[in-house]
Amino acid sequence: MVAAPPAAYRRSMTPPRPVLRIGWAVHRALFAATRGRLGTTRPGRRVGTLFLLVRGRKSGTLRRTGLFYVEDGPAFVVVASNAGEDADPNWSLNL
Repeated sequence: MVAAPPAAYRRSMTPPRPVLRIGWAVHRALFAATRGRLGTTRPGRRVGTLFLLVRGRKSGTLRRTGLFYVEDGPAFVVVASNAGEDADPNWSLNL
């Protein structure tokens, strides 16, 4: 009996961008409507979402961006993943 060859590597399934945009909008609305009680995990729970307010480097417009974080002792490790895309998220250029 011969073992089957390993399956080819496949990227994880990322939902289409319009689905992600709807999810992000609902998340932001939930956070705003509950004044932060829902839509994020409080610090001390080790994993959660924080909302970063950044100013556009060209337009000067303020934008709120939701980021995942993990607590590492007294520090926060922030994930800027751009929904699994190969390119860095555009807002990171504003930091």
